[in-house]
Amino acid sequence: EEQPAVFQKFLKAPPDEALAIRRFFFNLSQRLTLKVEYQKQLNQEQKSFKQEIDKLKAAMQAQEHALTEELIASTEELQGMRNTMSWKITAPLRWGYGKYLKLVKSSTK
Repeated sequence: EEQPAVFQKFLKAPPDEALAIRRFFFNLSQRLTLKVEYQKQLNQEQKSFKQEIDKLKAAMQAQEHALTEELIASTEELQGMRNTMSWKITAPLRWGYGKYLKLVKSSTK
């Protein structure tokens, strides 16, 4: 089978040129190997970062949900307290005390 002319020239190259060509291809393969390994490492780190981001998002959502539930419970508790008889009876006292505090504060200026 006939080989391309360039390949035939390579096969007939003097020893010093053949050595230079082998070194060139060896160095090229080393650089390609390093590039592939570096890309694999980058892909692995990217995957790791994405997993960490997903974990943090899930934790944040869980905490947001817990805080929302806590706020709802506190609001319901406060509303329940405001609907009690004692809260309604003491409303005028709280109002008067608030006015008293404003008066004291304005007289000390």
